[in-house]
Amino acid sequence: MNELFEFIKARINDKLPEFKTVRMFNDQIDKDNVERSEKAFRYPAVFIQFVTSEVRNRASGIQDVVLQVIFHFALEGYKFSEKRQLKDIELTKKFDYYIHRLRGGDDDPVQFTTFQRIIINESEDFDNVNKPIFTYMTMWRSYGSYRYGRTLSTWQYNVNGEITSTD
Repeated sequence: MNELFEFIKARINDKLPEFKTVRMFNDQIDKDNVERSEKAFRYPAVFIQFVTSEVRNRASGIQDVVLQVIFHFALEGYKFSEKRQLKDIELTKKFDYYIHRLRGGDDDPVQFTTFQRIIINESEDFDNVNKPIFTYMTMWRSYGSYRYGRTLSTWQYNVNGEITSTD
């Protein structure tokens, strides 16, 4: 799943440079603000978590993996600033707009369907850190168990967002 993370991270860094930190999720906000044990990061930040919902095994070790991709935001607190609050809302709207259109296609190093938003958890103000959580669903094609040296079949998405072979 590392290649999927790296692909998403690169796209966020490229298209949404407002985010100063993009990392894998490891409960950084609580560790930073409570335990003081987390490596420092710059705000605004987004932390990415992957949760596998279903795995569909294909031939030759190829798998289609239904994933929840959860984006944990760490935005500067707006406890004392309505202007800061509006700026954070605009940033998360821009993120949502972009991420809905992101997908890995045939010419990309990873293949996955467009992200479908399924949950938005509104922020709680934690030690003056605004931390909304956006959850999306996608299907990612994993070649992790694939045996090298074979020719891959071509594939495309059907109307249900499933990856289908076109052999």
